[in-house]
Amino acid sequence: MSPSRRPSLRAHLKPHHKLWLDWDGAFLMGPRYLHFLDAVDRAGTIRAAGREVGWSYRTCLMPEAIVILCPEHVKTIHRDGITKDQARQFLFENTGIPVRYYSKDERAEGTQLAANYKEITVRGERCYQKFRSPESISIFVAGGTAGKFSAVIGSWSTGPVGSQMVTYPIPDK
Repeated sequence: MSPSRRPSLRAHLKPHHKLWLDWDGAFLMGPRYLHFLDAVDRAGTIRAAGREVGWSYRTCLMPEAIVILCPEHVKTIHRDGITKDQARQFLFENTGIPVRYYSKDERAEGTQLAANYKEITVRGERCYQKFRSPESISIFVAGGTAGKFSAVIGSWSTGPVGSQMVTYPIPDK
């Protein structure tokens, strides 16, 4: 086929782009989650925000724990060459509930699902693994430069089922 008869490449090519936010070089969030956070602010609840952005309630609540790192901690972690995925993997592998905290009494609180929990060893101690997967740990950057103040909002349950966060709007007055 002669060059003049070939279809234009423009008919087959479509440009795409991906956008995300970094904080001092560390990944903060992508546009889909930013839209979701805006929806939470407008709607007042995670459930209503999920409906607004087209996510199921389960998708909105995927994290079992939210780790909120202050900018100073992020700088330290970034300086040491640790990626967000590596930090998430470390937390997954090294967070457990010591088996010794569970009573041997069959009806003791928290033991009903213990047979479903995965047993791991953390620093030489037998533990039940806290999280389903590294992906169930969400890491965010928030706060100012007043000091190294970070926080963890954890879940109640461990094991394959994990916990589901429940939120309610707080009226302004």
